[in-house]
Amino acid sequence: MAEGSVLFITGAARGIGFDIANAFSEAGAKVVLSDLSQDAVDEAVSQLNGDGSVMEF
Repeated sequence: MAEGSVLFITGAARGIGFDIANAFSEAGAKVVLSDLSQDAVDEAVSQLNGDGSVMEF
């Protein structure tokens, strides 16, 4: 169901937001991450972006 979807997730650098981004990314969705801390987003992207499905904003 998530494959082919694009999701914009706020607060995605850590905690529940990160877990949601991870779950949808693994399910085949494209995920756009947003958070107040750019450094935290950069770290989250590097952890999630094994297949190019994660973008940062």
